[in-house]
Amino acid sequence: MLILFKKYNQFVILSLGIAVLGTVSGCRSLFPSRKLKNLHEVKVKTQSNPAQVKNKGSVPQNEVDLNAFYYVITKPIYTEKVKFNSKLEIKSDQYIPDLTSTIYIENNKKIWLNLSALFVTIARGLAVPSQLTAYETIGKNYIQGDYQYLNNLLGVNFILYENFQNLLFGKPILPIIPKYFSVKKKDKTFIAESLPDIHIDAAHSFLSKNKVTYYFSSDLKLDSTRIINKVDGHDLTIAYHDFFTINTDVIPKEIEIQVSSNKGNKSKAKINIRHSLYTLESMPAEIQIPRNYKKIR
Repeated sequence: MLILFKKYNQFVILSLGIAVLGTVSGCRSLFPSRKLKNLHEVKVKTQSNPAQVKNKGSVPQNEVDLNAFYYVITKPIYTEKVKFNSKLEIKSDQYIPDLTSTIYIENNKKIWLNLSALFVTIARGLAVPSQLTAYETIGKNYIQGDYQYLNNLLGVNFILYENFQNLLFGKPILPIIPKYFSVKKKDKTFIAESLPDIHIDAAHSFLSKNKVTYYFSSDLKLDSTRIINKVDGHDLTIAYHDFFTINTDVIPKEIEIQVSSNKGNKSKAKINIRHSLYTLESMPAEIQIPRNYKKIR
């Protein structure tokens, strides 16, 4: 789902109402990095295929058991469908009123979202694995195309359907690949951090230009994600607060997203999504672009 608005001749895109993605020029970080001191990195053997891990126990208190770590964080979401009623707060250099939203997810199939203000729809979107379609009613703009189109629009190369769904479900939006990440522990926090200055194959070239850090709680719920672009300083942080337990799945109740940059005019954007209610019912989840809307290219 999109809200589109212009800033310094660039687009800041609130995509699917859950993330600010794009070229925010000149922002300063709202989420300064935690100062991690005296980290102890435990040397352990990494199992090459986490899916084959047989040890299902929790991570030991005084060391990082990578077998158990990868088993827990790669556990799939089993909920087949869920609908959230949510409140959406957006803070940026331009005023945007608080919004209400309905987010409907069919696991690995579709994400549908409707945004409204004062009971009037202002944006709607539908993401499926092959493409994303969304429009906003204020400027009468829309986007429609595969994820390469969206990546080109935003000037990035990592947006896929799976990343949107992982963000909503509180999973790492980019995979934690053992040969590209170190896993460290400080107190009760586990930190998975992409390794610097390593050879990256073409399929994971994103890591060569971006530093990716995940912070996990002691029970391995994802607390936050931080992605810093090494070239232009763009900084994306996603934090999770409170959780629902839906069947055997633990899904975040509140998602806080901040995007900023270390350069330019110190612009900034922040989104907070809080689910007030969820149901496991099915619902119609289609989209049709209204006539006379203009496609963003």
